Amino acid sequence: MRTRLLGTEEPRAFMRLPSMLKACDRSPQQKKMTHKKPNLPAKTCLACKRTFAWRRKWEKVWDQVQYCSEACKRNKKSLH
Repeated sequence: MRTRLLGTEEPRAFMRLPSMLKACDRSPQQKKMTHKKPNLPAKTCLACKRTFAWRRKWEKVWDQVQYCSEACKRNKKSLH
């Protein structure tokens, strides 16, 4: 829902979308994280050398996961 701001704002700044709300404007329920991302295990991708975190889809095969994405898996030979 759009809200109209009153005052001396610039002509283009009179509309404010909900997605532009600051974190302090959100309700306490929206601020609360339902899961603990910092506690997830991480690995380093063999192709791009970036760190990537555990994902639920890798739950059963986490020990075999070596690449952060399908793109890295496809390009693994060209990056070594």
